[in-house]
Amino acid sequence: MKSRMRGKLRALSLLTTCLVTSLVASQAAHAELWERGRLILSKTITVVPKAAINAALAAQGPQMAALVGPAQCDVRIDAIVFQARGPRNEPITSSGAVLTPVGDASCTVNTSAPVIAFDHGTEFRRSFSMANPTGDQTSAIIGWYAAKGYVVVAPDYHGYGGSTLPYHAYLHAASEADATVDALRASRKVLGRYGLKIGKLFVTGYSHGGHASMATTRALETRYRGEFPLVAAAPMSGPYALEETFVFGASNATLAGTAVGAFAMIGLNRATHAIYGRAADIFQPAYAPTIESYFPGPLEASELYAKGVLPLALSDLFKAPFLETVRSNPDSAVRRVLRENSLIDGWTPQVPMALCGGARDPLVPFFNTLRAQQAFNARGARVAVIEADQAFGLPPFASEDDYKNYHARTIFPLCAIATRKQLFDVLK
Repeated sequence: MKSRMRGKLRALSLLTTCLVTSLVASQAAHAELWERGRLILSKTITVVPKAAINAALAAQGPQMAALVGPAQCDVRIDAIVFQARGPRNEPITSSGAVLTPVGDASCTVNTSAPVIAFDHGTEFRRSFSMANPTGDQTSAIIGWYAAKGYVVVAPDYHGYGGSTLPYHAYLHAASEADATVDALRASRKVLGRYGLKIGKLFVTGYSHGGHASMATTRALETRYRGEFPLVAAAPMSGPYALEETFVFGASNATLAGTAVGAFAMIGLNRATHAIYGRAADIFQPAYAPTIESYFPGPLEASELYAKGVLPLALSDLFKAPFLETVRSNPDSAVRRVLRENSLIDGWTPQVPMALCGGARDPLVPFFNTLRAQQAFNARGARVAVIEADQAFGLPPFASEDDYKNYHARTIFPLCAIATRKQLFDVLK
């Protein structure tokens, strides 16, 4: 199955490349006509049957299978490419996936369908696509959401998959939100072909996607107010207090700290041109000449370390004066950019929101979740917190693998299932 899917995705990529090359050649001359969210192409990749979804859940063990529950629907996966604009308002294409529940009488989807906008976690490979049914995040949300009767719209973000943007502005709040909003706009045409429309909209995402989904919720309630029927949001384990997170990380070892730190500085600098002029200004000489080509690039996170693209220690990657600036100079350009992409101040959620995470998270400190809840509720919002350790009675770490897997493999599914059951299922 995986080889067939790779073949289909390669064919789609070639089709996309040919069409997009033609579009990009003329977009500079017609930039004013570039309509954000206009669907360029869509292609059905596959329909994943309930039996395959249930088998994938069973392979994760009886506890996970019982927690998620059996699939109610088959799931159709459509890859989409659409017009968008990058962080500096440049006309680009972007891409994503639309997951549509289909099937027999046990699968009930109203014409006005409940839709989840899902923002994915950190990915280092430029070729990443949410339309890949064998990808970890895509296969997960098929079982957690789409097979339960939700349409899922999942952007790749600008700079991945079928996007013509030559970089990804990692943790840049405005462009994360715009990528999601434009994917939703493009999905309307795809859903219309199946006799569906967006009924109630829910927004969620994990880790990087936690930041993106909170940014999207803010944008839907401010810049795009009234365009979509937003009902609730559930950002999960995101660095919402971005400035505080990076100040903390500059002095405290965090899991994959050099990978996340490098990606953030490179991505945010590409979006703003404010953090450094040359990579050598902030990166150590051993890494400065090549590091920008890997964020995103051809390698997975583990390969970045295994192949020596990254060291483990921040002090081996970043120059000491730069780290000291992050720690102690709130007036510096880097701190200003991080502050501008923090999400807690200057806005109060209007729809119900559930924040979920794990108190022992070694990658994204849990204080992000607590700071957001405290600030939002103090301003009159309705924000609940689900702390997964307590909610699910998780045991202490018994191994190094328990520690390393906690963020991405333990807390992610627990939070996704808990927020769906406790918030989305109640309101849909």
